[in-house]
Amino acid sequence: MALRVLLADPDRAAVQDLKTALESEGYQVRSASSAEEAMEAASHSPFEFFILAVKLLGKEEMSLLHFIRTRSPHARMILVSDPSDAGIAIRAAQQTAAISLLKPVRPDDLLTVLSRIRSVQVEEEDAPREDIEAPFEYQGVVGGSIIMRRVLRLAVKVAPTDTTVIITGETGTGKEMVARVIQRLSRRAEQPFVILNCGAIPENLVESELFGHKRGAFTDAVADKKGLMEMASLGTMLLDEISELPLAAQVKLLRSIEDMEIRRVGDVNSIRVDVRVLAATNKDLQELVRNGRFREDLWFRLNVIQIHLPPLRDRREDIPPLMRHFLNSANRRFTKNVVAVAPDALAVIAHYDYPGNVRELRNVIEHAVVMADHGTIRTQDLPVAVVAGSSRHRLIGQSGAIAPTLDPSGSDFKTLAQAEKELIQWTLGKLSGNQTEVARKLGISRSTLWRKLKEYGINGPR
Repeated sequence: MALRVLLADPDRAAVQDLKTALESEGYQVRSASSAEEAMEAASHSPFEFFILAVKLLGKEEMSLLHFIRTRSPHARMILVSDPSDAGIAIRAAQQTAAISLLKPVRPDDLLTVLSRIRSVQVEEEDAPREDIEAPFEYQGVVGGSIIMRRVLRLAVKVAPTDTTVIITGETGTGKEMVARVIQRLSRRAEQPFVILNCGAIPENLVESELFGHKRGAFTDAVADKKGLMEMASLGTMLLDEISELPLAAQVKLLRSIEDMEIRRVGDVNSIRVDVRVLAATNKDLQELVRNGRFREDLWFRLNVIQIHLPPLRDRREDIPPLMRHFLNSANRRFTKNVVAVAPDALAVIAHYDYPGNVRELRNVIEHAVVMADHGTIRTQDLPVAVVAGSSRHRLIGQSGAIAPTLDPSGSDFKTLAQAEKELIQWTLGKLSGNQTEVARKLGISRSTLWRKLKEYGINGPR
């Protein structure tokens, strides 16, 4: 079935050019030249896409958009604006999850945007579902927890829009990975993706790095230099460790995001930019706002959509699939063939708290692969600090006995699946078959334990 598009713009010549291009690609297009005509069309027929000129919004900017949303709640909206109306377009886009485009809009560019939206809709359907408990790898992100499924589905949902997103979480939780998912699924996927670590640049050079400078602006400015924000134009910029950005640079950043303009250090002229801004932080920005260390207006401007990544210790169901992923990766990197983990080593890996989160787990597995002999990771192959810090006592009690021992047949260790099965069986035995307590001790949900019991054919304690 042809996808239906409502194209509303008082510029009849521009509408005709776009209408012709859309119809040639199989879209069913209806045009309107006023807000009243657009509302009339929306009230009588559902549409998959609305392409609206910002000029039509009028003084009651949101009334037309809200009316359309009530008639076609699942439709995608694209707002087209003159540069002078860019501020209105951005504000409206943020409130309605619309995409904002600057005029003039070429037919080929619009077709590209529509194609990208349709492909992301397919990605959204393919994103890990919350009601299916199984390990997943999606757009480079590996996990198994409901928490990470929700994170990914939110990332996929906001990706097609141009809204700012702030990603929070402890160091090493995967904030940059989530930012890359958003960028890859956005309409800017083929454009630059520029990352600025705000904490890695001396304070006196931050503005030059971000906005660029003119020759002679300061002692070492021997030539004009583009800033990273200008280099990211038409693409996406990730401001990592945004909490470390100096207050003076925060003022200029806010103005640049609001006005879609930058001014190089030492320049009197402004440069138009079109950048989608993502930000990441491991700090509590609201607390920094209260302490006067982060601007409140910038916080409100960035915090349109917030995605929080919990620490790994709060989503232990992600540890097994991550461990397998890092094990395979380390084998390729170091040309090794480590295929098994001893049960006692598995217990250490599963119950360590990982203050460095996913990044630390990767380092632990790489360390173990390098140290492992005969294709098996043993406790002695793990970093001493990890073994010492592991909360193994939750499994071994006060006796000091190590969890599941070895294969009585004489082959020392087992595959990951075999070790996992034995660990579950051993824990069931230690806890007299209390499955609720077993799930808690293993750091997994009750439903995941039930699925594992069924998968491995475990009927009870042995």
